[in-house]
Amino acid sequence: MANLKKYWSGLDELDQTEAYKEVEGQEFPEAQSVDEFVADERLNNSTTGRRDFLKFMGFSLTAATLAACETPVIKSIPYVNKPEDITPGVANYYASTYYDGLDYCNVLVKTREGRPIFVQGNKHLELGHANARVIGSVMSIYDSARLKGPLKNGEPTTWAELDSSIKSAMSSGRSVVLSNTVLSPSLKKAIASLGAEHIQYDAISYNALRKTQADLFGVDAVPTYDFSKAEVIVSIGADFLSNWLTNTKIEAEYSELRRPERGGQSKHYQFESTMSMTGTNADVRTMVNPSDEGNVAAGLLSAINGSTVANLDDNIKARVKDAAKSLKGARGKSIVLASSNDQATQTLVAAINQSLGNYGFTLNLENPSLAYRGDDEATAQLVADMNAGKVNTLITLDCNPSYDLPNADEFNSGIAKVKTSVCLSGIEDETAKRSTYVAPSHHYLESWNDLSMNSGRVDLVQPTISPLYDTRAAGESL
Repeated sequence: MANLKKYWSGLDELDQTEAYKEVEGQEFPEAQSVDEFVADERLNNSTTGRRDFLKFMGFSLTAATLAACETPVIKSIPYVNKPEDITPGVANYYASTYYDGLDYCNVLVKTREGRPIFVQGNKHLELGHANARVIGSVMSIYDSARLKGPLKNGEPTTWAELDSSIKSAMSSGRSVVLSNTVLSPSLKKAIASLGAEHIQYDAISYNALRKTQADLFGVDAVPTYDFSKAEVIVSIGADFLSNWLTNTKIEAEYSELRRPERGGQSKHYQFESTMSMTGTNADVRTMVNPSDEGNVAAGLLSAINGSTVANLDDNIKARVKDAAKSLKGARGKSIVLASSNDQATQTLVAAINQSLGNYGFTLNLENPSLAYRGDDEATAQLVADMNAGKVNTLITLDCNPSYDLPNADEFNSGIAKVKTSVCLSGIEDETAKRSTYVAPSHHYLESWNDLSMNSGRVDLVQPTISPLYDTRAAGESL
C-alpha cells in the first residue's frame, strides 16, 4: 500500500514562504529566535498531539544542552627533550615516608607525568601499613587554599623582607620555636642552629605515659608495643585502632592476630566511656565513666595480685575479674594500656604490665619510640610567658596551637602580646591568621627530609614532585 503521508519541517515549508525559499538551499540556515517563533500567529491554527509535543520538547532540550556544552580544546605537545624518568601514560612509583605528628608510615607514591595520584603503604618495609589518613594525604597537595607566597599581617610580602625582619627580631630578645614532636635529625640540627629555644608539644599528649616510664625505669620515652606477641589485650580508653600512638603499626599487628586462619585469636577487653573504633572490634566491651578509668586499672592490679576489687559497680567488677583471669593466663604475652594522661593511672598500668612480665616482650624500653616528646609543663610555661610579655619572637613550625592546644584561648591572647610571631604552615590556619608573618612550607611530597621513629633507624622522606608553589628565586635562602 502506498504511503500517502507527507511531512514538513515547519510551517514555512508547508506554506512555501519567501523566507523559506531563500534558505532552502543553504546547508546551515540562520536559526529563528525563540521570540520570533513564539510570536508567529500561524501557531494558533496548528494542533500537536501530546506525544509529538513531548518528543519535540525532549529533542529541543537535548539540542540546547549539547549546543551549550563547548568541548575544551586540548593541545598535546610532545617533549622537545623528554625527561628520562617520565613516559606519558606510564606510572612511576617513589618510596617515601609520611609523618604528621600522629601517623607514621613508609609509603609508595604513584605518579603520572610528575604528579602524585595515589599513596599506599610500602609493605616491603616495617611500618608500611597505611590507614585512611595516610592514603588521603595526597589530596592536600592539590588544595587550592595552599599559600603561594609569604604574608605580613595578611598581605603579600617578599621572602627578602621576611628573612630580614625575622633575623632582626630574633637578635633582639627571647626567641622560641614551638612545634609538634620533631623526628627528623636534620630538622633538629637546623632548629638548634637558629639559637632559639625549642619547645615541643603534641595535640594528643602522652606526657604522663612517658614520665611514668622515666620514674619507674629511668627511660623518658614511650614504650614500643609489639601487638604481634599479645594473646590478651586490655585497653582502658585507648583507641589504638584509630588515634592512639602509632596506630598504623598497631593496626597491622592487631589485625594479624585476629585472623582465624592462624589457629587462634587474641582476646581483647575494652573499657571505655565512648564508642570507639577499637571498642567495636573488642571481644568484651564494657562502658565505664571517665572518672572510673583509674579504678579499673586499680581493680585489674588488685585482681591479678589476689586482692579485693573495690570502687566499681558489680557488672564492671565481674568484667575486671574476667580480664584479670585472662591476663594471668598469658603472662609475658599480654598488653595492658590506658589513654589517660594522668600519671597515677599510668603508674598502675605500668605496675600491671610489670607484674605480668610484659616488659621486654610485648613492651620494649630498650628501643623505645622517639615520638610523642611533647612537654606539657614547658608548653604551659611558654603560654604564661607570652601573656606576661616575656617572649619577643615566636616561631610555630608546622603546628596549629591556636586550634589544638587545650588552653588555646590563653595561647591566642598571648600571641597577640608577642612582638614578632612567625607561622611556618602550608595553609592560612588559625595560628597563621594570628601571626605577624606567614612563611609557606612545602608538602611532604615535594620536599626532602629524614625521620627516625626509633633509635638506630632513619627513614627517608623523598619528594615525588617539584614544589607547586615556590616563590623563592634561585639563590634565596630557605
